[in-house]
Amino acid sequence: YTGGEKKPSIYLYKADKKEATSILSTINPSYILTTDRLTYFVSEDKKGEVVTLDKQYGPIFVTETNGSDPCHLSMDDQYRYLVVTNYTSGSFIVLLLDTKGVPNKGKFFVQHEGKGENPDRQAGPHCHSSCFSEDNNVLFVADLGTDILYYYDISEKSIEVVKENCVKIPNSGPRTVCRGKKGDKTLLLSCELDNTIRIMSYADGPLNCMAAYKVSSNPKNYPSEIAYCNDEVYFA
Repeated sequence: YTGGEKKPSIYLYKADKKEATSILSTINPSYILTTDRLTYFVSEDKKGEVVTLDKQYGPIFVTETNGSDPCHLSMDDQYRYLVVTNYTSGSFIVLLLDTKGVPNKGKFFVQHEGKGENPDRQAGPHCHSSCFSEDNNVLFVADLGTDILYYYDISEKSIEVVKENCVKIPNSGPRTVCRGKKGDKTLLLSCELDNTIRIMSYADGPLNCMAAYKVSSNPKNYPSEIAYCNDEVYFA
C-alpha cells in the first residue's frame, strides 16, 4: 500500500539475480493477476480501478470497478471474463474481455446486502474474492461481511444467485476462495475471523463443508491467501 499516494509500488523480482526493480508507480495496488497475454492489478482506493498492463508492464487500459477498495481478481479458463471484488462497498463486477484480453466494458454488476455478527468487521457486506467452477458456468464469491460463500450461475446472458446452493458459515469471515483438486468439484476457503481453512464441495450442487482446519490459536492471525498446487495446499 502507498497510503493513497502515487508511488513506486509494483516490482519485478528476478530470482536469478535476487533483486527487485520498480516497474510502476501507482496507488495501493493490492492484487495482481498475470496471464500469458497481459497483467492486471487493482488499485485499492475509494474510487476502485483495475489496470491492464502489456507484456512490457506498461499500462494500456484503466477500468473503473463501480465500487470502493477492490481487493481481488479472478478469470474464467476461457478468458471471457475478469471478476473484480470491491471490499468496502460489498460488490463485484464482471468485466467482459475482448479478443486481446482487455476488459473494455462491464458485463454484470452485483451489490451484496446484509451483515454479520462482528460489529467491527461485519457491519455490511465485504466481497473479498471469487473463482469459477471447472466448467466455468458457476461463479463463487466469498463475502467476509455476511459470512456467506455465494453460488452464482453465470452465462453470456445473465448472472443469477442460486440461494439454495449458497452456504452461510457464521462468525467465520470468508476471505479467499479457490479451486481444489481438478475433477473433485472442491473449493478451498480461508476464513479470516475464525482462523480456519475449509474444504468445500459443490459436487452435489449445494455448497457444503467437508472439513475445517484451525490454523492458529492467535485470534489476529487472519489467514488470507490460499492456493492448491501439486496435491498440496498453501496458505498465508
